[in-house]
Amino acid sequence: MALLYLRFNRFLVLIVGIHLGTLGLYLTFRSSSQNVLALLIERLVGIVFMLASVVAADIYRSKPVHSHTWSSMLQQYVSFKKLLIQHYHLKRKILAPMQDVKTAQAHLLRDILNQRAEVAYGKDFKFSDIKTVEEFLARHPLTTYIHYDSYVSRVVDGERDVMFPGAPQYIVLSSGTTSGKSKRHPKDMKCFGKMSWMYFVYLRTTLFRFRHMSKLQLWHDIRVKPSITKSDLGVPMGAGSGSAYFICPFSASPPEVYTMEKEKTVLYLHSLFGLKEKYVTLFSSLGTPTALIFFKTIQKYWKQLCEDIESGTINQTVDLEPGMRQKLETSLTPDPERADELRKIFRKGTSHFGPLVWPNFAALHAPGTGAFSFATELLKKNFLGGVPLSSGVHISSESLYGLNLHVEDQTKTEYTILPCLNFYEFIPKDCIDKEDPTTVQAHEVEVGGEYEMVVTTWMGLYRYRTGDVVRVSSFTGTTPNYTFSQRSSDCLNKYPEILFTKAVHDAARTWRSGTSLYSYMACMNQHIDDVTGDVSCERCFYIFLELEDDSTLSDEDKEKVDVALQSHFEFYHEIRSTSVFVDPVVIQVKSGTLDVIKQVNCDLNSKAAVQQYKYPKFTTKLELIRILLANKL
Repeated sequence: MALLYLRFNRFLVLIVGIHLGTLGLYLTFRSSSQNVLALLIERLVGIVFMLASVVAADIYRSKPVHSHTWSSMLQQYVSFKKLLIQHYHLKRKILAPMQDVKTAQAHLLRDILNQRAEVAYGKDFKFSDIKTVEEFLARHPLTTYIHYDSYVSRVVDGERDVMFPGAPQYIVLSSGTTSGKSKRHPKDMKCFGKMSWMYFVYLRTTLFRFRHMSKLQLWHDIRVKPSITKSDLGVPMGAGSGSAYFICPFSASPPEVYTMEKEKTVLYLHSLFGLKEKYVTLFSSLGTPTALIFFKTIQKYWKQLCEDIESGTINQTVDLEPGMRQKLETSLTPDPERADELRKIFRKGTSHFGPLVWPNFAALHAPGTGAFSFATELLKKNFLGGVPLSSGVHISSESLYGLNLHVEDQTKTEYTILPCLNFYEFIPKDCIDKEDPTTVQAHEVEVGGEYEMVVTTWMGLYRYRTGDVVRVSSFTGTTPNYTFSQRSSDCLNKYPEILFTKAVHDAARTWRSGTSLYSYMACMNQHIDDVTGDVSCERCFYIFLELEDDSTLSDEDKEKVDVALQSHFEFYHEIRSTSVFVDPVVIQVKSGTLDVIKQVNCDLNSKAAVQQYKYPKFTTKLELIRILLANKL
């Protein structure tokens, strides 16, 4: 068994494969005695040897990376073949219901209501009396999280059969980015895992459409372990990613790195072990902001990282316990040749170093829409050099909403609803602010229409307003595909975040001073007045810009932000010509200011995972506005 953990040798596989194939041919076709049983055994052994030879040739063709052990190589090979086999089964199972979404949705809702009729919530809302979709829509109100507060408290306090049968195995805590407080979502992980696993498996198989992905080379999962606490009754609580914390056996980083919770330390180690390996095909993270920090860590510390790779040690400034440092360094053998190779690349510049450092870099797989769009654009602009970036799922603490069936399409990020996982409704955009808005079902939406998504899930949420506004872009069969637009709450004085962000982006592309835009935050002037004590008669936006460094942005370039806003908002353009709105105040803040705000928000909500954090574009929080004003450049 110890042989399985020796370093893998690709050429040894080829030699063994050739010998097995030769022996197999000999046993299969040579003349033999008249003993039928012996002849049959010979033929079977020969066929087995020939099949083993084919497998050996397939492994050799897949170019396994030298740092594989025999064990990790075989794990990856078997995993890849298993995924490809599952793909054909899951493709039919996932796509078939999409041909008749109306029927699939009716069957799903009936199953959810029947299986939840005897729990406390189902009894309160008389699920046993509801027989049709129309009856459900008429009898059950649209809901938000506050509707479930008392039920969630009962679940957390230990009561069984409240929102779903039995007790939860895990309580997912939302990021709390908007409210500052995490929402609690009890989960029956056996049920949810059974319902959703096929979508995640199918998504993983779609990644093989990218070049180099079929090679037996390393994947690099850039993750920070979320903090997991326990309720008073011992139920684990934490970020959704902590409910099933799988460590990839063929990741570039050793397993010990995935047990740590300090973001800065973990991302340095991911950078170190990632750089050490030349042949990495897939990079993945829980969001593009984490991936961006990973690439920026390499950009900032490449000299120090090269020294670590050359010496096979970890720099003493990295915050590690002595025992952990020693354990990690056993996986970091000195590699002067790789260190010199990296130095030659970085000395020429750190722009678009991704495919230069990893020549078989096939794709970066990470959610990158909505609040993550700034990080997505910076990754493409500065580091990826044309390497595809795929955003595979539209997911939240509440549920998995949509799957990207075409991850290889880099012209758009389009998701497809999952008619056998959630029951979907959609509130037309012009009805979102109404007290009791009407909804349409999945088969009733129209291409080009914008809607707030509403879901009924297996985990005890019914007609739940997600707050996610989507634009229907096309159909798969009769099932709508959509692109993410914005959160319904992401508005500044009724100006939607998606257009506001687009305006700031468009202005940044025309700048002739400063460096690239990192991100921004905005607020109304009355919130500034609450901090400064001033009283303003006019109204205006305050827009705080953070660039990638502290190079100064000219006043002329700052004025372009107002021009872009007027071009995107016709109403704003009209009132800017009156005395109602005056010129926006555009303030450049020091590089790193938004990271300070991130830390403040994370400290206020310590239970949320740092990888869940989404930089708010609009704020009314005075403590954050004070930080922005104090860091004026």
